[in-house]
Amino acid sequence: MKTLAELFAQLGTVPTRSEYTHNLCDIHYHMRTPGGLRHCIYGWTAGVEHGLLYAPELDGTLNRIMAAGPTSLAARPSRASIL
Repeated sequence: MKTLAELFAQLGTVPTRSEYTHNLCDIHYHMRTPGGLRHCIYGWTAGVEHGLLYAPELDGTLNRIMAAGPTSLAARPSRASIL
């Protein structure tokens, strides 16, 4: 989760609890590529600039998130747990 927090800091945004949970769930259950992760974050997080999210400078952070795998992010988060 530290690397994900780093990504949001690089994007200059702080996701709401709901946005963060949606991102975690998608990363855990659906994300397999950095491109998919970009799409997920852009779709769930308000205020993220598309151009900044697709900047090559973020490639390293995105790759570290994907390489870490879902087990390092959270213990199987549930969307229902935030409702």
